[in-house]
Amino acid sequence: MIYDRCPTEPFIEVVHLYDKILALPSLIPSPLVNEVFSRLVELCLQIKIPSKHLIEHLDDACLEENKSKFDVRALMQRAMEAEGCMERYWANIILNASESESGIVSAMQSFWYWDNYSLLTNYELYSLRAAGCLSMEKVAFIGSGPLPLTSIMVGERTRGEVVLYDRDIQANAMASSWFESYDVIWIAASVGIDGKEKRSIVNHVKKGMRSGAFLAVRSVEMGCSLLYPEVDHEELANMEVIRHDLPPQGVVNSVIVLRA
Repeated sequence: MIYDRCPTEPFIEVVHLYDKILALPSLIPSPLVNEVFSRLVELCLQIKIPSKHLIEHLDDACLEENKSKFDVRALMQRAMEAEGCMERYWANIILNASESESGIVSAMQSFWYWDNYSLLTNYELYSLRAAGCLSMEKVAFIGSGPLPLTSIMVGERTRGEVVLYDRDIQANAMASSWFESYDVIWIAASVGIDGKEKRSIVNHVKKGMRSGAFLAVRSVEMGCSLLYPEVDHEELANMEVIRHDLPPQGVVNSVIVLRA
């Protein structure tokens, strides 16, 4: 069911999940952690209203359930922390797998969201090529995390060199000139805790990009803006927006393709 008419039920369920998520003593994968976050993602994918209207529906649900005001930022931070814990958990499983190539591949493909990452990567590569990006010989990925599946898949499917950076590029005092040599730069969904911070990072990266290079920025739409910061492409300064593609069914992230 798609909640395009905004009934209260999904928002009430999100409010109850919010309380459970904030109360979790640990975010390391466990039956309870997996259950609450899987359900949260399902609800976010189903809620089809513009993100600017989400908080009013959530506040109404809080009032109906006699709960305190909903804090989107707190939920988003918790969700990102849980994602990091999940990635570290699976990175350890893969690192401890058989040293043979087949053993490592088998371990990676057993990851819960392997198919989702594969679909997302194919979708983003299609968006880049449709935008006119013909060369992906050298790619940077900002915010790859402990389980850099997209980076691995991009390298495998383009045969290009992929360089991984920590998501907090400003804290690392990275010289913007480092980005001059890349054909494409990806910015992960988890980079930046809100749209303002993400725009700042995009503009910082752009300063060092060579003219004509491409930037793929992961964003979200509608209910999924409870999980990651949404990027308003109209507020990205000094870059040409080539495409803004909505995600395929079952995928959380949309992609904005820009050209320096």
